Amino acid sequence: MLCSRYRTFKFLKFLPTRLYKILLYLCLQQKEQLAEAGRKQLEQLLQMNLFQQAHLLNSPEGAKSVPGLDQLQAQQQQLMSQIQSAAAASALSGKDSVSGSFKLN
Repeated sequence: MLCSRYRTFKFLKFLPTRLYKILLYLCLQQKEQLAEAGRKQLEQLLQMNLFQQAHLLNSPEGAKSVPGLDQLQAQQQQLMSQIQSAAAASALSGKDSVSGSFKLN
């Protein structure tokens, strides 16, 4: 990863200010892209979970003692909690910080 690679170099403090700002911008941008990809993956997992639950509920047995339904419902709650945490973290970090307010001058 770009960010972790440049964080370990001690020569960063000697970089020209403009180059340092560009590297910082790239690191922040990469961090946001990874967070967005993780959030999308969680949403896809939640969609798959809901599809599986719907499939089980529409089975001939219905909601009566369908094996695995309880586990899927617990997983659904966990995924929803993770998505909410990711959204809160994104809001706290200021999603527009990279694209909006960061100046390379």
